Amino acid sequence: MPTTMHIDGFGPLPVTTPPTTAELGQVIREAAASSTALYPVGGGTKQTLGVAPTRPGQAVSTLGLARIIDFPARDMTVTVEAGITIRALRDTLAAEKLRLPIDVANADRATLGGIIAAGMGSFSMALVA
Repeated sequence: MPTTMHIDGFGPLPVTTPPTTAELGQVIREAAASSTALYPVGGGTKQTLGVAPTRPGQAVSTLGLARIIDFPARDMTVTVEAGITIRALRDTLAAEKLRLPIDVANADRATLGGIIAAGMGSFSMALVA
């Protein structure tokens, strides 16, 4: 991830990539205390969706938050962080002969959090054996 980025032509914005949810919480607390705008970003595949930033702030990348938290495969459930890419999630599921019935472009860059935020998939679906 670059150290600065533009979102919809707005910027440059400094980018921070917290590696843990605790550090993300600290970034949010500090921004709230200083009235700094935060702009969450994932893999950058849908940057032009939504409302463009209107004031200086900081981009917060979720790419450092890409861990699998829990995966009891026999229960066909998985708990992951928002920055996991769709490809990484699919690969993890495939190892247990499961699949994620979501088709998105740029699966190697698109993050689960990003496609949820962009409304790019239906998440009422279960994992499929």
